[in-house]
Amino acid sequence: MVTKSGSRTASKLITEDDSIFGPPPVLKDEDPQAYAALLANVSRTLRPKDFLEKIWVRDAVNLTWEIFRWRKIMKDVLSSKLLPYCIDDVEKIDRLTMLAEARRNSALREIEHHRTIFARNLRQTIEETDSAEYQLIEQKSATETPVQKNVA
Repeated sequence: MVTKSGSRTASKLITEDDSIFGPPPVLKDEDPQAYAALLANVSRTLRPKDFLEKIWVRDAVNLTWEIFRWRKIMKDVLSSKLLPYCIDDVEKIDRLTMLAEARRNSALREIEHHRTIFARNLRQTIEETDSAEYQLIEQKSATETPVQKNVA
């Protein structure tokens, strides 16, 4: 699990705009400041550009938090003297951890895909604008009379 953090800037990251996401998925025995620090660090790294990216960042953080939780549970189970009787539990926890990791990685791929498409569309728009502007200048030059060219 993430260590406790007294970071005030981490809790500032959760704004009124973020209230749509509801409360963080922190259980009673978990540290909400540690969750806020994780959210702040991931947000600072990924720098979501729009609301869709904020959703995916929140999904990735929530799933990472879940992964931390499953790993802590796994550690507790493995350190238990009842381990021989808990093999099924170990397999279930391992499967749940892998599923959470796959879902988190999917959210991160969505951000990457979203940004790739945005960048491609932006590049295409700029190229079309440049091309249209060049054609407009070319058309103006072709319609000018030789007298107008000498005057200018």
